[in-house]
Amino acid sequence: MFTKKVIKFAIDNNSAVFQQPVFCKIKGNSNACRNAGGRAVDTMIIDPQVLRSIHRSELRKRILLYLSEIYPSATYLSEIARIVGSDPSNVRGALVGLGNRYNGESSLVYLGLVEEVSNNGFKYYRLTEYGKKVVEYLREYYRYYRKFM
Repeated sequence: MFTKKVIKFAIDNNSAVFQQPVFCKIKGNSNACRNAGGRAVDTMIIDPQVLRSIHRSELRKRILLYLSEIYPSATYLSEIARIVGSDPSNVRGALVGLGNRYNGESSLVYLGLVEEVSNNGFKYYRLTEYGKKVVEYLREYYRYYRKFM
């Protein structure tokens, strides 16, 4: 058991998500983390590849924000394309990957942010629970950093 200062994405009791240094005592698989003021916080680690993928594509960001608005409902590809104002092939690329233009490893489904649901031969897309938490973090992140831009 040891204590180290790490940067994690912490969620306070008011569900506000923010990035701050937290102190964690690592015991096996569990983390007991406290912020700089000594208050216990729950932590959520967001894979840097997820953040990079979202920041590199405005379309991925718009898709995530739309799916979070209709969460927990699922919708089909052409409706997503119509709402976000993009071509269905580009939306498909952002969701599941498409050749060289949209890398499959950076797609929203591959990263676990969106799930593909098949029903009677039709494919629908829905935000995952992890995807919902990432969107909540992004909203707080942009709200906070907007004042510096």
